[in-house]
Amino acid sequence: MNLSLYAPVDRTGLGLAVTFEFLGALAVAIAGSRRLPDLAGAVLADIGVVAS
Repeated sequence: MNLSLYAPVDRTGLGLAVTFEFLGALAVAIAGSRRLPDLAGAVLADIGVVAS
């Protein structure tokens, strides 16, 4: 797992690589969620990524 993070960090920078890593985990969480509060939290997380 470290190699899959270090290679993009070398090419794109730490901030962008960690953001993509976070978005992948967020997508899995959204796909597995069935409750409205979980989806609302995911939308807030997406807004935070776009805002930063």
